[in-house]
Amino acid sequence: MFSLNKAALLAALAIALTSGGVVVVGKYNDAIELSNKLISENQKLSVSIAKLGGELQDSETDKLKLIANNKLQEKMFNEHLATLTTVNEQQTVVQTKLKEVFIYEQVNKDWGNTMLPDDVSRVLLDATRPQSNNDNKASAGVTSGIPP
Repeated sequence: MFSLNKAALLAALAIALTSGGVVVVGKYNDAIELSNKLISENQKLSVSIAKLGGELQDSETDKLKLIANNKLQEKMFNEHLATLTTVNEQQTVVQTKLKEVFIYEQVNKDWGNTMLPDDVSRVLLDATRPQSNNDNKASAGVTSGIPP
C-alpha cells in the first residue's frame, strides 16, 4: 500500500511540478512581453520628451526676442513722449507769445476790420466758391463783384 501511495504521491508531485512549471513559464513570457512593451513605450516617451525640449527651447528664444522687442518699443515710446512734451512746451510758449501780441498791440487788435486788397479778396473768394460756380476760370483781370 505504501508503494501505491508513494507512486500516487510522486505522480501528483510530477503533475504539480509540471503545471507549476507551465504557470511559471507563462508568467515569465508575460513578464518578457510586458517588459518589451514598456521599453517601446519608454522609447516613444523619450522621443516626445526630446521634441518637447526643442519646442521649449524655441519658446524661450521667442520669449527673449519678445522681451527685447518690448524694451525697444518702450524706449521708442519714451523718446516719442519726450519729444511730444518738448513740442507741447514750445507750442505753449508760441501760443502765449501770440496771445500777448494780439492782446497788447493795438494794431493787431484791429486787424479783422482791415480791408483786404482786391486781388487777395478775389483769390480767397475763388478758392472758397463751390465748384459749380467756380469752374476754375477766374483770372487775375476779372473783378470779383464783391463790394469793398
